Amino acid sequence: MDKKFVIAGTDKEFWDYAKKQVGDPNLVMVHKPEVLHHNDKPHGVFIGTWRSRKDLFEIFNALEILWNFQNPIIRKIREDLVKAAASPIAVYLNGVLQAPADYSISGDVVRVYNPTNSLATVELKTADKMLYSYKVMPYDAVNVKLHISLT
Repeated sequence: MDKKFVIAGTDKEFWDYAKKQVGDPNLVMVHKPEVLHHNDKPHGVFIGTWRSRKDLFEIFNALEILWNFQNPIIRKIREDLVKAAASPIAVYLNGVLQAPADYSISGDVVRVYNPTNSLATVELKTADKMLYSYKVMPYDAVNVKLHISLT
């Protein structure tokens, strides 16, 4: 049987869920993002207060990579979470909306790091237009000076 990964807000939420799934030996509690590593296209459920986890974006980064960026449900949930933590700009790396934790803003400069081992495209957009598009070398960063106000 395949593992069923359970992403819960707390350990208690996981154990309450597990009790209701009597006899299912395939449940795996995702207590940290690394639990997902080395699993091809993991599947499972989000329960309870999962949106309040401090490591949520790391979990979604792992899921995106393990699904080779091909799971539209994971991408949609991740994009909704990023939009909820909204910034006046959106930062994309190879077409994937980045969480605020994945880039930094200092004054009018946005710094975006490419954590991949290949050339990447970084795009900065507002709700209605493309601001900048850059190619970034593997494991390199780009600093973008904005000509718009972030407030």
